[in-house]
Amino acid sequence: MDVTNAYFVATLSVNTPMGHGIVAFNNEAKAEVFASDVGGEVIRWDVVFALPEQDGLVGDHHIDMNTEADNDSTDHDHKG
Repeated sequence: MDVTNAYFVATLSVNTPMGHGIVAFNNEAKAEVFASDVGGEVIRWDVVFALPEQDGLVGDHHIDMNTEADNDSTDHDHKG
């Protein structure tokens, strides 16, 4: 699959082989349905590539948003 044409779902609801919680799809509609089912977010490769790394895991969906200084869990809270 060409990552530049893929759709990715970032979620903590799914255990992925690499442990990052990011699942790839080649179909946007299927990615949207899956994201809705697991409380995830559909993102594109440029966003995946730019995600921060925390404790060896890629993506801010691994950060416990309730421990953030501003305690604002509205941005990128993929816990659903």
